[in-house]
Amino acid sequence: MIENGLYKITFSNRGAQVKSWILKKYTDDKGQPLELVHSVAAPQFGYPLSLYTYDPALTKKLNEALYVSNGSSSLAAPATITFEYADLDVTVSKKFTFDHSYVVHIETR
Repeated sequence: MIENGLYKITFSNRGAQVKSWILKKYTDDKGQPLELVHSVAAPQFGYPLSLYTYDPALTKKLNEALYVSNGSSSLAAPATITFEYADLDVTVSKKFTFDHSYVVHIETR
């Protein structure tokens, strides 16, 4: 989880994807902090920061794999978190850097 005064972002190590992205200074129609990840659509169409390839089997593999994180389970932004996955065929690194704003810097290999 990455958090600051603007947002709270919860990652999953399965696929290194965002499961929840709450904007603290914006509210939904019920007056609650705004959740950007749609709980019904995301499992069907993809979670934020997931990977896509033109090979459906590889896309599925990358988004269902268990990644190892270099960060603790809870970080205060500004912070950087990296997720890595490797097997005999593929190696993936996803690096996310958060600052004091809403901007997220992303590096993937």
